[in-house]
Amino acid sequence: MKTIIAPVDFSASSANAANYAADLAAVLQAELVLLNVVQMPLMSSDVPAPEYVFEEILENANENLEILKKKLSQRTNELVPITTEMVIGTVEHQIEQVAADKSATVVVMGLNDSSGAERFLLGSHALFAAKHLHYPLLLVPGNAKFKAIKKIGMACDLVDVHALPFATIKEWMSPFEAELNIIHVGKNQADINSKAVSETVSLHNRLNRFHPKFHFLASEKLEEGLRKAVKDFGLDMLIVFPKKHGLLDMFSEKHVRKIVLGQNIPVLLMHNELQQA
Repeated sequence: MKTIIAPVDFSASSANAANYAADLAAVLQAELVLLNVVQMPLMSSDVPAPEYVFEEILENANENLEILKKKLSQRTNELVPITTEMVIGTVEHQIEQVAADKSATVVVMGLNDSSGAERFLLGSHALFAAKHLHYPLLLVPGNAKFKAIKKIGMACDLVDVHALPFATIKEWMSPFEAELNIIHVGKNQADINSKAVSETVSLHNRLNRFHPKFHFLASEKLEEGLRKAVKDFGLDMLIVFPKKHGLLDMFSEKHVRKIVLGQNIPVLLMHNELQQA
């Protein structure tokens, strides 16, 4: 059975992401794991926090997890197996550890409302996960609600497409029977060279069962081009492949922040080092 991990801190954004994760689990017939990471209380000077304070934190976390589990069970008519995990440690490490233990299909995390989104993302656990998590990460904006996924966009820079995680892409596409729109954003038409055309043919051959549509858009800024594509093509989800190299690479991590923050639909991040087909 597929497994969806939803880290929650009981904020409005994480609750919204948990709702989305539950609805997605119903469609994928997946198990949902609600994960809350309790970090050890900071010490003031050399004096540790009283033990009862920490016990109270654990008790409140357990209580909030059970309340959320009950709400989501009702939301999904009890058709989704939901379990809770409360662990102690650093958020980033525990998300990776639980995802590994559960062989997670995807980790679903929320973003704050737009008013504080950039400050939240820049210093958040979500950004760390976007950089380092070895599992697909679905980032859900605070205003995004689950709906039928009929059109999926896949942003691609048409460079070394053979390294893309095709097995994971196919795993995601198959349950939805969605239209696949492959989007390349370049500064101008000169960016569409013979190498890019060759990579397009390779992409089409690997994903031909989904009858992909290719779109070549001109925009000075990648995030603006993708925002326009989401609106013009009516996309329900956007797949992005962050890369860890190249200061001038339009898909480097510094651009991922802008891409995610500029969308009102969930953005699915997949790293190239995921298993290949």
